[in-house]
Amino acid sequence: MLRIIHTSDIHLGAKFASLGKKADTQRQALKNALAKVVDHALASKANLMLITGDLFDSNFPSPQSVSFVRAQCARLNEARIWTMILPGTHDCLAKGSVYMREDFSHNLSYVYVFNDAAISVKVITDIDATIYAKPSAVNKSTESPVAFLASAVKSASTRYKIAMAHGSVQIEGKSAPDDMPVSLREVAESGVQYLALGHWHGAQDFSFGNTIAWYAGSPEVTYQEGKGGIGQGYALEVDVMETAKVKPVKISEKIVREVDIDMQIYENAENVVF
Repeated sequence: MLRIIHTSDIHLGAKFASLGKKADTQRQALKNALAKVVDHALASKANLMLITGDLFDSNFPSPQSVSFVRAQCARLNEARIWTMILPGTHDCLAKGSVYMREDFSHNLSYVYVFNDAAISVKVITDIDATIYAKPSAVNKSTESPVAFLASAVKSASTRYKIAMAHGSVQIEGKSAPDDMPVSLREVAESGVQYLALGHWHGAQDFSFGNTIAWYAGSPEVTYQEGKGGIGQGYALEVDVMETAKVKPVKISEKIVREVDIDMQIYENAENVVF
């Protein structure tokens, strides 16, 4: 059995301008969430950790954020847990990408970053797995990040075939055609046992055909909408044999509630207390 911990969209360094004085607290909460996901990977004796995009909120994270990620990667490396990092839309492989400037795998042989647009396959013989991921050099594209899978997976000789993708499952009225489109037909025809999705901030199931596919969502509350599925605040524990079984694991202690306020009954915004 292959045990995977799947996380995504952590957005380290997000500004949280709307939170005012509480912004620093929530930025620290994002770091805490990543550390908790790593804690779970260690405790559950995972074989593989997948980070499916937007680990950083931008391509210019602070030195402190970079050092923090290095430290978490080192913890996983010491436990011999393979860690795969895929650039997203906020931290894409554009010119000056953080993944081109920083080598997160330096002296960490169990850490791999998909930081070359020409490379979309990583074979890991000691866990008998092939990992597929197509990094993007832009944050908007009409090209599907999973269209290549159906043909690429046919040549795989490993027992486990796992894919990572940062994009939007195409649902009318919910996803734009230039937002890295993923069709359900492509999911079904991918040929992998598990498709680890990133980009949407709510953990949710988009399995189709014989392919198990999930968005991990953000493990902590971010500034973006986290609706859909079970919402934000989770990582996914995925056990793969012939097929994959997914168990959401609660990471954040926060609960998000949406409240509609009729501002006509207040004299000014300062009278509204959150």
